[in-house]
Amino acid sequence: MTKLDQFQSVFLAADKTALRYEKIGVEHVLVVSDLDGDAAGELLNRMRAFLSVIDDEETRWARLDGGGFSSVKQLLDTVDEQAPDLIVTYRHLHSSAWQWPHSLGEYLDVLTQATRVPVVVLPHPDAARALPHTLEHTERVMAITAHLSGDDRLVNYALGFTQPGGSCWLTHVESLAAFDHYLDVISKIPEIDTESARELIERQ
Repeated sequence: MTKLDQFQSVFLAADKTALRYEKIGVEHVLVVSDLDGDAAGELLNRMRAFLSVIDDEETRWARLDGGGFSSVKQLLDTVDEQAPDLIVTYRHLHSSAWQWPHSLGEYLDVLTQATRVPVVVLPHPDAARALPHTLEHTERVMAITAHLSGDDRLVNYALGFTQPGGSCWLTHVESLAAFDHYLDVISKIPEIDTESARELIERQ
């Protein structure tokens, strides 16, 4: 490798995409549940306390209770009509499948794919899978993604949900299977030392 190539490699390694901070604006929050009456009202109050960091005098909170929808289409139509900035809901709406923690349930599965509105996903109220303190505040927040670089929106929401004085962790994950695949390809190129490539790529 020439000195010019080495310089270029060092330069490119230091060239990171800068994140652009922009304060998130949440003016309308929609709490979706399969509850009704007092139970639905209690859930909304708990969520206002939990997400107090985004709640101010101008924030409008609304409920879509269990009696307000009985199909995925009705749910999506209501979301389009109300146009919230944030949706708060939980797994397995209108379903008893919450007993098995292996999916989101049909309503939430479609909702997270069919709208660009951010969705706060909670455990089902009857599942008792959340530790009591986890829904009291947002003092510690973690953003996890496989494409952190350049994902300003995700980072800004993570920061926006973090209480003043709290900690926000930005976590980038990579597929080990994909990494091993690339190393397998590299191992078949005589000009590249495989072990050096493994160590150097892991550092990046």
